[in-house]
Amino acid sequence: LLHKIKNSMETWMKPIAIKTYPMNNIKDAFRYLQKGKNIGKVVLSNESSDLSTNLANTKNSSILIIGGTGALGQHLIKWLRMSGEKNLIVISRRDISLDSLKIDGINYLQSDASDWDSLYGTVNSIGPIHGIVSCAGILKDQIYSTGDDNYNHDFNDLWKAKVVVAENLSRLQETC
Repeated sequence: LLHKIKNSMETWMKPIAIKTYPMNNIKDAFRYLQKGKNIGKVVLSNESSDLSTNLANTKNSSILIIGGTGALGQHLIKWLRMSGEKNLIVISRRDISLDSLKIDGINYLQSDASDWDSLYGTVNSIGPIHGIVSCAGILKDQIYSTGDDNYNHDFNDLWKAKVVVAENLSRLQETC
């Protein structure tokens, strides 16, 4: 019976179309999406030479990772290390000096990236930077309710973690 169902589904159920672009062709991928005619997924693939060769060539500078203590940041750190990157600096709001997330050889600093003075003061003391990645975020799922003070407070926290941090990192890039 399961085989009949499977065979029946295969005749009318097709997998989602996937259009793949290499990472170094990201502009074409976004242009394709911008047309709005895509059906399915648009995927950026990381070929072995796309990024890792560029990362290991900057021995005297660091990659700055904002909010690297979450799952996304931890995966990024591991990938960068496997790609040969030695100088990683993680900036987080929370103090993780004794945290189990701490990875040997990574420089962890405590600073609030949504506070310009705090971020600039921290980054100004660490030397040259050749890359900045923001993994900052706050996960607070809820239903919007007009006039709900908790919602407004949570929204402001989310706004700071994404928009204000992005503005500060852009400003930092121009300043450093």
